[in-house]
Amino acid sequence: MKFQAVCFGSRGSGRRISPPLPSNLFLAKQEVSIYEEEELSKLHAVCSPYHSTLYDFFLMSGFREQEAMHVTWNNVRFNANIIEMRWKPQFNWTPKAYKEREVPVPDELLKMLEAHRRSLPAVRSSAQPLVFSTANRTRDKHILHALNRNAKKAKLNPMSPGSIQEPLSMSQWAICPVGNS
Repeated sequence: MKFQAVCFGSRGSGRRISPPLPSNLFLAKQEVSIYEEEELSKLHAVCSPYHSTLYDFFLMSGFREQEAMHVTWNNVRFNANIIEMRWKPQFNWTPKAYKEREVPVPDELLKMLEAHRRSLPAVRSSAQPLVFSTANRTRDKHILHALNRNAKKAKLNPMSPGSIQEPLSMSQWAICPVGNS
């Protein structure tokens, strides 16, 4: 099944609106390429456990690339099935449009994150360290590069993290089936 994403909003504001649109707003209508279930299976087959968890994080949380780079373990509320997106002054970083949020996530993702946490050295699994970090505890700034490298290994078209994340980020996108399924 193909999907079509429709984004409603003013340039740069990130807020949702409903038609009819005032003249100072735009309506972006474009077809979005996403990985289907079979393609995701191929991608996971060539990934390290770290990257597999990272891609599932995008898929199940709807977080943007920069948001995923800045999630710390104290943002993951395992008992409440919530991952918080908060301002990170230590990285001189704020969420898009300065909007902090709490995102409900499925148990399956929390189990994956817990397994990922157990696989890390103690210094990288305490409350303050980043969930997705490099071996020297810095932000993983190569998420897109790794995704494209793994897509190439899996013989898939290279894409952005949005190929996994954007269809689930309902604050920005309305996803509608296109054509017959």
